[in-house]
Formats: sequence, C-alpha cells, structure tokens
Amino acid sequence: MSADNWLVCPQCDDNKEAEENRMVNLLRKDYGKISAENYEERQREVKAFLREELEETLREDYDYQLDPATETLGVYYKCHCSVCSFGFEVHEDIDYLPLVNK
Repeated sequence: MSADNWLVCPQCDDNKEAEENRMVNLLRKDYGKISAENYEERQREVKAFLREELEETLREDYDYQLDPATETLGVYYKCHCSVCSFGFEVHEDIDYLPLVNK
C-alpha cells in the first residue's frame, strides 16, 4: 500500500469557507455600530484569515494489483483527514478476464 499523496481536505475547505462567510457577514452587520478602531481591527483580522491557506491534511492510501489466481484487479483507496476526521474507503475487485483479447 502506498501513502505518498496528501491533499487539502474538502471538508476543511468547506468549513473554512463557512467561517469566512460568517466573519464577513458579521463585519458587514457591525459597520457603523462599533467604533472605527474596533471595526478596522476586526477588518484586519478578517483579511488575515482570508489570506490563510489550508494545509494538506488529507492522507490518501491506495493500492492496486492484478491477481491471476482469481482473475481480478484489486483496487483499494482510503483517505482520512488528520484535522476534521473526514474520510472514506473504497475496495473493489474487478474481473479483468473479459478484457483480455484472445
């Protein structure tokens, strides 16, 4: 099995986008209702959050192998995020004999 691929987790990406929307909407709502100093400080915080890039926390493990004894191609894939616990697993055996030209 190999574990050499890391990606940005799609669930973490969605979570960050939701937090960005919440922060921007709250900032818009508070415009004119809080002091200019507080507004500018919160605006800097929002801009800093928007610039943050997500780390690659989604680990992918996969393997594939032809098995002449069963005449199948075994395909295995699993991913798991180390931050939000998103993940899933797929395992399938595919009969490759019909694909062989005789």
